[in-house]
Amino acid sequence: MKKTLIVIACVFSVAVLVLGIVSFSRVYVYGTAHYPEGTTINGVSCSDLTVDQASAKLTKVWNGKTFEFTNKNGKVLGEIEDFGFTYNITSSLKKVMIQSILNPSVRNAIKDDKNLTVKMTVAGTTKAFNKEVKGLGFVSKNYTVKTKNAYVDMSNTDFKIVKEVYGDNISMKRLKGKILNDIEDGDWKVVYKKSNYYELPTVKSTSSSLTKKQDFCNKYYTQKIKYNMHGTTVTITPGQLEKVIKVDDSGNVTTSRKAAYKLAHSLAYKYDTAYALRKFKTAGGSTIKVSGMGYGYLMDYKYEGKQLYNIIKSGKDTTRTPKYKRTPLFKNDKTITNNYVEIDISDQTLYLFKNGKKKLACSVVTGNVSKSHGTPEGVFYVQGMARNATLRGADYDGTQYESPVSYWMPFDGGIGMHDASWRSSFGGTIYQTSGSHGCVNMPYYGAQKVYNTVSVGWPVVVHQ
Repeated sequence: MKKTLIVIACVFSVAVLVLGIVSFSRVYVYGTAHYPEGTTINGVSCSDLTVDQASAKLTKVWNGKTFEFTNKNGKVLGEIEDFGFTYNITSSLKKVMIQSILNPSVRNAIKDDKNLTVKMTVAGTTKAFNKEVKGLGFVSKNYTVKTKNAYVDMSNTDFKIVKEVYGDNISMKRLKGKILNDIEDGDWKVVYKKSNYYELPTVKSTSSSLTKKQDFCNKYYTQKIKYNMHGTTVTITPGQLEKVIKVDDSGNVTTSRKAAYKLAHSLAYKYDTAYALRKFKTAGGSTIKVSGMGYGYLMDYKYEGKQLYNIIKSGKDTTRTPKYKRTPLFKNDKTITNNYVEIDISDQTLYLFKNGKKKLACSVVTGNVSKSHGTPEGVFYVQGMARNATLRGADYDGTQYESPVSYWMPFDGGIGMHDASWRSSFGGTIYQTSGSHGCVNMPYYGAQKVYNTVSVGWPVVVHQ
C-alpha cells in the first residue's frame, strides 16, 4: 500500500511538472500569449496585447516623441523628431511576458500598476534621422585644431612617431551615439556642451601597434630610390614603398607590380611638363596661365613602372634618370623664357624670341572664330618644317581647296604657321569673320624669319 502511494505521488508530481512545462511553452510561443490586464511598459499601456502588438505600439509612441537640446539655462537649441526607427525589443518583450506570468514580483508590480521597462534598442539609424542631426544649426562645424591620430611618419627613414592631437572639431559619431543612447533609455532632453562631443583620437603615441609598425618599417621600407627628374631629385618615400611592398599577417613579403606601375604613373603626373598648366609672361608684360599641349617632358611611365618594380624587388639602393617619350628642345626651361614663338590671338600678333631677345613682331590672321575654327590655345611645339608645301582641305561650303605656301611649320597636326600670299592685310579683327581654318596666316617676311630661326621642337605659345 505504501509503495502504491509513493507511485501515485510520483505520477502526480510528474503530471504537475508536465502541466507546468506545457503552460510555460504556451506562454513562450511567439504571438499567442497576451500581457496581463494592467501591464504598462515604458509608460505605455500594453494590457491584453501580444508581443508583436506591444512592439508596434511602443515603436509608434517612441518615434512620435521629440528629442530636445537645451543650453545650461534651459533654452531650447534644437529638436529632432520623426526618427523612423525600428527597435530590437522583441526578445525583451517576450522575457517581460514570461516574467509577468511566472515571476511573482513582476505579477505583483503589474497588480500595483507599477511601470515595467525594456531598453528601446535602436536597430539602426535612418536617412531622416541623419539628415536632422546634420541640420542642427547650433552644432558648429568650425574648429581651431582638428583631432588627429598618432602615426608613424613615413616621409623618411627616421620613422618617428608623431603624437596624437586633441582638437576641438565636433565628432558627429559621438553626438549621434549620445542621442541614440538617450532615446533608448527614454531620456528626451540633453543639455548641450560642445566639449562633450569633441572628436577623440583613436590611436595614441603609446600604442604598441605604432612601435610594431616602426620595427616593420625598419625591416622593409629603408630602401633608397632616387630619380633625376629634369633638374629635380625625387626620392621615393617609405610611404610610397609601403604601397608597393605588401606584407601579410604571416610575414610573407610580396611586391605588387600593379602598385609599382601606379607609383610610376603618379611620378609622371606630378613631374611631367608636356601637358601641365604653367605660368607664362607675355610680350605685353602680363603673366598668364597656359595649358601644355605637348611641349615638355613626357615620361614613359609604363617602361618606368617595369623598372621600378624590378628595383624595389631587388631591395638595392638606386639612382636613375627616367626614360622619356618626349623631352623639350630646351632642357630645364620650364617657364619658356628664352626661346619660343608667341601668338597673341587678341592682338593678332606673332612674336619670335631667341636667347631671351625679341627677334620679330608681326601682325597675323588666326582662325575664324565666327565659323568655330579658332586657333587652339596652349603650349605646343613645332612638329615639322617644309618649304614650298601645298595645303589641302575642305572649305566652309564643302569645296576642296589647295593653297601653295612657301613656308610651312605645323604645331598641332594640320594647324601651323605659314605665309599667306592671298591676303593683302593682316592683324586687326579680320580673324573674327574672315580668319583661317585654324592656321596662323603670316606675311611672307614673317614666315621666312620664323622658318629660318626655329627648328623642330621649338615651343609655340598660343593665348588670348
